[in-house]
Amino acid sequence: AQAKAESLLLAALQEEPGHDRATELLLSCYLSRAASLEVLGQYPQAFVDYEQAIAMRPENIAALRKAAWSMANCPDPGQRQLERSLALAQGAVDLAPDDRASWEILGRVQYRVGKWPEAIQSLSKLVNLDDGGGRPADRRPAARRSGLGRGAAPAPAGRQPRCK
Repeated sequence: AQAKAESLLLAALQEEPGHDRATELLLSCYLSRAASLEVLGQYPQAFVDYEQAIAMRPENIAALRKAAWSMANCPDPGQRQLERSLALAQGAVDLAPDDRASWEILGRVQYRVGKWPEAIQSLSKLVNLDDGGGRPADRRPAARRSGLGRGAAPAPAGRQPRCK
């Protein structure tokens, strides 16, 4: 079904190259198939779909982040594409310097590649980015729920906040 949808969308784009809705649907098709291929463990094929999505919309931050993450974290180290992953993650940060998810992925990819000082810088940037409320975001979920770090007393012993 997905191959038929892809074929129809490609035909629509040949007739009307600037058709935004067909482009977005085809982009979604590539990203969905890439995610499905990952679940099946077919990472090299997933990487092809990510690249097709990025070729269509190089400014699509979500596609850049998903591809970077997948290429850096493929379970088979021999299939990882670390340098490409690093370039994609950097591209996402370049396009959206205030996007926390992009900084997180860049930092994690830098760590995976062995660029530890750069990873520390990127992850520090992530921690210090505004959370949307005018203050740096607290990346510690348990601390957020318990109120730690905001002047609240810790939960009594035996009544620690549960992780979700």
